[in-house]
Amino acid sequence: MKKSILTSVSVIALFAAPAMAQNNTSTVTQTGSQQDATVVQSGDTSVSLIEQSNRNNLANVQQRADTDEASSVVTQTGEGARASVIQVSGAADSDIDQSGGAQNASVYQDGSSTSEISQSARFNEASVRQTGDGNESSVIQTGVNGAVGDPDNNYGTADSDNRVGVTQTGDDNISTILQSGDNTVADVMQTGIANVANIGQSGDFSNALVVQNGNGNNANVQRQSADGTGDASPPTAPVEGDIFANAFVSQTGDDNTATITQDAVPAFASITQTGNENASTIDQTIGAAGASATTLQTSDGNTSRITQSAGATADVTQGGGVNGLGSRTWDGNEFPPPSGSGESFANNVSLINQSADGASATVRQNGILNRSAITQTGSATANVAQAGVYNTSIIGQSGNGSATVSQSGSHARNASRITQSATDSSVSVTQEGSNLAPPANAPTNESIVLQSGSQQSAVIFQSGDENVSNLDQSGNNNTADLRQDGTNNTSSITQSASFNNAVIEQVGDANASTVRQIGNKQFQAGVSDVFVSQLGNGNRSTVDAQNGDGPNLVDLDQTGNRNVSTIAQGATLAVTNKIAFTQSGDDNRSTINQATVSISDLNLINGEQSGQSETSVITQTGFSNEIDLLQDGVSNESYITQTGFDNASSVTQTGTDAISTINQAGGNNIATVTQGGI
Repeated sequence: MKKSILTSVSVIALFAAPAMAQNNTSTVTQTGSQQDATVVQSGDTSVSLIEQSNRNNLANVQQRADTDEASSVVTQTGEGARASVIQVSGAADSDIDQSGGAQNASVYQDGSSTSEISQSARFNEASVRQTGDGNESSVIQTGVNGAVGDPDNNYGTADSDNRVGVTQTGDDNISTILQSGDNTVADVMQTGIANVANIGQSGDFSNALVVQNGNGNNANVQRQSADGTGDASPPTAPVEGDIFANAFVSQTGDDNTATITQDAVPAFASITQTGNENASTIDQTIGAAGASATTLQTSDGNTSRITQSAGATADVTQGGGVNGLGSRTWDGNEFPPPSGSGESFANNVSLINQSADGASATVRQNGILNRSAITQTGSATANVAQAGVYNTSIIGQSGNGSATVSQSGSHARNASRITQSATDSSVSVTQEGSNLAPPANAPTNESIVLQSGSQQSAVIFQSGDENVSNLDQSGNNNTADLRQDGTNNTSSITQSASFNNAVIEQVGDANASTVRQIGNKQFQAGVSDVFVSQLGNGNRSTVDAQNGDGPNLVDLDQTGNRNVSTIAQGATLAVTNKIAFTQSGDDNRSTINQATVSISDLNLINGEQSGQSETSVITQTGFSNEIDLLQDGVSNESYITQTGFDNASSVTQTGTDAISTINQAGGNNIATVTQGGI
């Protein structure tokens, strides 16, 4: 049976009211039995075309009074297909093509927008609502039981909000959904102008949701290709995924860009953008089963990129104020100041690349122009928190260790690099930058940590400006604690072998400390300890080559200005050596060499220099040696050399310009010098 109504309104409308519209065209072609078609045309120059074949098809088209050159095409081939089109105003354009089995489609258009729905196979559903002009929606489903909304089959009215799969409110929005997998779910909600959403799902039990509220946003779930599992029976019930890919994009603001690519199941990706001109990318490749990635951007111009090729977890939050300093270039590996190479970034940038199961990365950026790069090839954990301006954190992890970086301060501009291949190890870096020394915009605090071996521990704290720390740990079971508060302080710790422990604390300006430890190499008798404290300005200390199987100990305390101490202690099989040295005052000098030959044992030095321009030079080797030195005054000098067995020296000098020299070789020697006066 064929019905052709070339002018005026459809048959149903003819009996309801006098003809009001002009030049409408309705063509209905039905072949089969128990088919139904309803067309109501009340506008002007509208066109409706319905072609239905086989049985149980139903099509309902309403072109209402405010339509002008509206067009509706419904083509249904198969069993049980249903379609509803309501066009309220403008030159609305709807094209529904359904074939292959039970399909269901619903379109509501209020304005001059375009909708295309093409559904093949069976049990697919789509509901589209467009309000505004220039909107475009395309839904193509070629799999089984795809869902873009859930039409309610109430053909006389529009679907309720919770049943609509594509909602476009505004002008010039574009939505494209292509689903070729089975039991897929996709939803798009667009409010504003010129937003673009693209969803492509070829894997079974995939799920995607895009929400856009603003102007000029672009969201792409460009590929979800892996097949998941779940419950999809009966086809009329909502799909219940068990193992599946899940993607979510929410954009509130203008000109944001988000892209999600997932080729594994289970996988989860979420991007939320509430500012302007943010860019976020999540790429979870075929090997990323169990991966999860979340990005939240709440200010403007931020960039986040997450790449996962294994079952890793990434979480990025970017916020802060408005960047009034302009963009900066970065290659993802460079410390400031920039060389000009790399890519230009408008604001905060986070780069995460994970290729190991169990890896975890968390980044929190609250400020402007902060930069973080995390590369994980092992099941490591990284946590980065950046507040303020122009902080830089670079973390590379190939073991299963943990790294934590906290960067902040009134001036910020901190820089940290952690390279960690150690297992069961940890690094913590805290930096608080201030503008206390020129140049104003140079990096405030810099920390570099290199960690290999196993069961290492490192803690770095820097507060102030122009402080620099370097830490290199290899071997096993080493610990380091380095703290700087002031300006232009430098510190370096190198630890190898096992069971070393080093602590450096610097408070003041232009202090420098170097510690090198070679710990237990042949047997583990204890821990080799170094403690260095510098309080003042311009102090220098070097603890070089603390060797041997401890417990070796150096405890050095410098209080004042421009004090200098150089200590070398221990060699192979050196055991229970101890040095405790205190310098207070200004311009004091001490040089100590203890137990620097084989089979040294039970040596002790306990010295104190207070005053000004004191000098001590001590060399001690052998067994059971002991030195006790106290100098208090101005420009006193002491020189001690002990070689042999059971030597003991005690020097006490007070006053000014006293000089003592002790040279003992052999065994059982004792020397005592006491000098006082002007």
